Amino acid sequence: MSSQNPLFPAFLKLENLRVLLVGGGNVGLEKLSAILRNSPETAVTVVSISFLPELREVASRHPRIQLIARGWQEADLDDADIVFAATDDPALHRTIVA
Repeated sequence: MSSQNPLFPAFLKLENLRVLLVGGGNVGLEKLSAILRNSPETAVTVVSISFLPELREVASRHPRIQLIARGWQEADLDDADIVFAATDDPALHRTIVA
């Protein structure tokens, strides 16, 4: 079957997980908004060198959102149950996954 979908649907209670979001640009804002729309009580740590003003504004309305202004570090994974790589840098995504 060449029309198989390689994606596996999963339903997660994100409010029960420690969420790490890497990326403070448009992709990060899109992912953060989706997370909060579906699970507004989720604690999310967002790591990025810079943040869009819109992302900062969203974070200011949600006390469980923590913004960390620096580049991603492997140690960030230590405190995360799930990670969303949300940048426009495929090489960084490969590093996070590895």
